[in-house]
Order: sequence, then C-alpha cells, then structure tokens
Amino acid sequence: MRALTNGKAAAYADVTWSFDTDRTLLTESVADGATDTSAASYENRLNRAVRDCQDEPRGHWYYGKGHAITVKAGHGNWYPAFDGSGQVAGGVAVIRSGQRFGIVEVSGQPSDDPGYITGIAAGALNRLAG
Repeated sequence: MRALTNGKAAAYADVTWSFDTDRTLLTESVADGATDTSAASYENRLNRAVRDCQDEPRGHWYYGKGHAITVKAGHGNWYPAFDGSGQVAGGVAVIRSGQRFGIVEVSGQPSDDPGYITGIAAGALNRLAG
C-alpha cells in the first residue's frame, strides 16, 4: 500500500491470518486515503493491477473473472486465483469503504465452496468501515 500511495495515505494496516486448513493464509493490506476521490483512484489502480494478471502464459498462476460485492459497509470486486494447472488456489478482493481502501488476498483454499472469497471480502469490508 505504501508503494501504491507513495506514502501519502493517512494511515496503513497490514495483517496476515492463518486458517486451520494447511497452507492457507489471509492477508489484508489497507490504507486511509485523504478523500473519497483519492481512495476511489487507488481502488481503480488496484483493480487494474489484478486484471493485468488475468491473461498469463500457460502454466502460470492467474486471476479469473472479477465479481462485484456490495455490503452496507462498502463495495469491492473479488477475483478467484488459479494455479498453473488451472486449479482454484485462493483469490483476491479489492475493497473500499469511503476513504478507506485495500486488498485482501487468500492463498490456498479454506473451503470447497467457490464463493468463500465473497464472505471473506464482506468481513474485510466490515472491518474496514469500523
């Protein structure tokens, strides 16, 4: 986040959690922009960075199609992640609530439900707004 904002955000937070599922981690990196407009600009830059990883050479990991999420606390887009063999291997969500924005990444697969990243993104949005 500091590199994305060139150190100009009002505040930053980074945290990583582990799951009971072997080799699965959740990382949240968030920042507080100076205005809603600046936060929206950073959100757009994060989404572009994720979409730049959707078309990768065969055998390389990549992100799938984006899906919108909106909850009372804010909104975002989540993208499934696939390993080099095309198997689901986590996902990433770009989120924003007012002036606060961030990225949430799951490496591994904590559930067989393909929509698990939606719940993770919603929880992160609620924390972001709080």
